[in-house]
Amino acid sequence: MDGAPVYKAQSTKARFAAGQIRILDWPLNSPNLNPIEALWKMMKERIAQRRNKHRTEEQMQQAIREEWDKITQEDLYRLVASIRQRIRDVIAAEGGTTKW
Repeated sequence: MDGAPVYKAQSTKARFAAGQIRILDWPLNSPNLNPIEALWKMMKERIAQRRNKHRTEEQMQQAIREEWDKITQEDLYRLVASIRQRIRDVIAAEGGTTKW
């Protein structure tokens, strides 16, 4: 439930209620707790730092593939290992925005 309008629609809420689906409370900025969001941020930063700007869709796709292939096991380990600090930061921010 990422805050998309579809989840706030009355018809969606009615279906959850009819199916007795309990919605769990989740911090407002839950992407802070998801390492994949940090991976996307890493990718965006790496692509933005490239010297050759991407003038065509094909060039952008190529840049994305190249940067994806450069992701290391260490990069992934660091992202997963950061979860404790992410949780602390989300708690300190009372579910608000963090550096993540």
